[in-house]
Amino acid sequence: MPSIRQALKLHYSELAVAVFCLAVIVVLWATTIDRIRSERAETISAVYKQNSNLAIAYEEHTVRTLKSVDQVLLSIKSQYETRGPKPNLQRLIESGVIDSELFVVLEVLDENGRLIASNSKFQPVNFARANYFEAHRQQRLNAMLIGAPLKGRLAGRVIFPMSRRINKENGSFGGVVFAGIDPSYFTTFYEKADLGKMGAVSLIGLDGIALVRRAGEHSTFGEDLHGTTLLERHAQSPVGSFTGVGRIDRVPRFFSYRTAQQYPLIVSVGTAEDEALASFHEHERDYYLRTTVASLLAALFGTGLIAALWRRRRATDALARSDIQFRTYFTLAAVGIAHTDFSGKFLRINRKLCEMLGYTEEEMLGHSFRAVSHPEDIPDMTIRQRMLAGDAMAMAETREKRYLRKDGSVMWAIIAVTLVRDLKGNPDYFVTVVQDISERKRMEERLRKFSHAIEQSPAQTVITDTQGRIEYVNPKFSEVTGYAADELIGKTPAVIKSGVTPIEVYQELWRTILAGREWQGEVQNRRKNGQLYWEYEVISPLKNELGEIVNFIAIKEDITERKEMQDLLVHQAHYDSLTQLPNRLLCYDRLRQAINYAQRRKTIVGVLFIDLDRFKGVNDALGHAFGDLLLQQVAQRMKASIRSEDTAARLGGDEFMIVLAEVAEANDCRLFAQKLMLSLSKPFQLDGHELYVTASIGIATYPHDGEDVETLIKNADAAMFRTKDLGRNGYRFYDAPFDEQAQGKPAH
Repeated sequence: MPSIRQALKLHYSELAVAVFCLAVIVVLWATTIDRIRSERAETISAVYKQNSNLAIAYEEHTVRTLKSVDQVLLSIKSQYETRGPKPNLQRLIESGVIDSELFVVLEVLDENGRLIASNSKFQPVNFARANYFEAHRQQRLNAMLIGAPLKGRLAGRVIFPMSRRINKENGSFGGVVFAGIDPSYFTTFYEKADLGKMGAVSLIGLDGIALVRRAGEHSTFGEDLHGTTLLERHAQSPVGSFTGVGRIDRVPRFFSYRTAQQYPLIVSVGTAEDEALASFHEHERDYYLRTTVASLLAALFGTGLIAALWRRRRATDALARSDIQFRTYFTLAAVGIAHTDFSGKFLRINRKLCEMLGYTEEEMLGHSFRAVSHPEDIPDMTIRQRMLAGDAMAMAETREKRYLRKDGSVMWAIIAVTLVRDLKGNPDYFVTVVQDISERKRMEERLRKFSHAIEQSPAQTVITDTQGRIEYVNPKFSEVTGYAADELIGKTPAVIKSGVTPIEVYQELWRTILAGREWQGEVQNRRKNGQLYWEYEVISPLKNELGEIVNFIAIKEDITERKEMQDLLVHQAHYDSLTQLPNRLLCYDRLRQAINYAQRRKTIVGVLFIDLDRFKGVNDALGHAFGDLLLQQVAQRMKASIRSEDTAARLGGDEFMIVLAEVAEANDCRLFAQKLMLSLSKPFQLDGHELYVTASIGIATYPHDGEDVETLIKNADAAMFRTKDLGRNGYRFYDAPFDEQAQGKPAH
């Protein structure tokens, strides 16, 4: 009975197959586990992204709602402060001016806390001890006060308290206008959001009190969230995402939160972990099932292969006993074969090996492998010594190495060395099979250099077939577009099309490259995240030895920053930085274009030179910051007053100019000036200050008052000065006899 060592020697091939199959099974399970881990991370990332988007929408809805409430409070406050007609709150709600679904309670309290007006019938009640009333009485708050949820004394249900202070004429405390909002108004907005049955939406004050929280079908109000993960994370960053467990229902969720703009509130959106990962768990079970089946197949395959190897070994043993068959194979083999002794000296060599190295058989038999090996590739005898020692794991040696031909040139080869034993199992000699791979090595080196150049290139590289289907993209392309290579292979570059670049550009591109010529140009594409970017592309056809186009290669450069800088410089050169209106340079150019157009169409061009009256007094009294706000609002009203073909510009300081293109008659300029003065006469609201501003306007028309830009502007300016001389707050057409005398006079 053979020993274990002898059994391993006899069955080393079967052992190798078993080891290989085991390795395949291990790789399968490692790959499956890694894929499951990766897909879980991607699923969670997608949930966070969805929740972040919902949090943004919830924040916008909340801010709009609070602004609507504040506008109602400001309106009621204003009417009480100005002693105008007091509003009938019930009538305002019934008429639809105030949203009845939003306001549960709407009340006005006097300076002593007595209820003096309400949106419903009421008995005289005193709210002097209410927190919000005390806050307004003790402090002169200029903003809307938002309190924690409370149960309304009159409404009989939980409400959101919001209030503003009413001031008397002397600025002292005059009372409070109070609104109670239905908290569910803030959560019903998201009843249709895809958050699952256990999704959670919360609106939380910066004091840690949840104004409203909806988890699944249940809503709570006024819940104290101090010590929760949400507030701990918010203390570190105003925006973020995390995984947490609900304090009440203990449901694990993926949360995303953000701090509301303008208001001391936190918006939070959460998706239950079980619901978010339900689809992933289905995939996970499917992966485990597939891997189990694949493992069984690998095991069955290995078993069959081992049986085949066993049968093949028996056949090989029989073939080895046939000396004639062996000699025929040895002599006529297409690869080099040599028999060597245990020191590496040649015992027998075939004709092919002699041809490969350039020696005769007699010359080779006088050498060893060491003599014809490259100095850096001298044979390592370690594995061969292990073979001789009977190491079952050292079954064969296979490697690449270099040989020196007789003429001194280098030959790359792949060699396979095995030990031949006699019928008794004793070592007999080594068989070395040599295959010349020099040409393959040269090709590999060229391909390696080309591949490294493309892989490490700072430019994007894309190779497609003749139908435009992508066959290769380099890492730079994936970095710029956000698409991984496996997401693009087999698809066309249309996946990154933005829809902005005109179709004519792509038509010209295809006409050029299909004709065998190179195409260059700029296009605007879209990244995977939806962001637009600019590229400069060079696309060339690749041809085979017959001159036929077999592929297209595109070299691309991201020029987004350069294009944005160009646009920014153009904008800065032509627009006023404060008001965003065209500046003097752009205004003069548009006036010149309007004159040229009017010459061809025989129409009129109106030029209005506008100077704000006593603007310096605003800056002196309120400061330049208020002056800038006033200029911005004046610019907005001017822009809203003109047509699309007209131009409103800021020339500097408080001077503006409006160009009315394609005017039918001069009287149209008069009508526009009246319209503009009416617009400017309305009060301006500047950070709590109400200002009234007037303007002096001078009007000149083409061709009556001038036929070029300089003359028209000079005459409009003169007419404006004449308006100031006559008392300001008005407009005047250019009148040569009077306005020539006004040239050079300073504005009053």
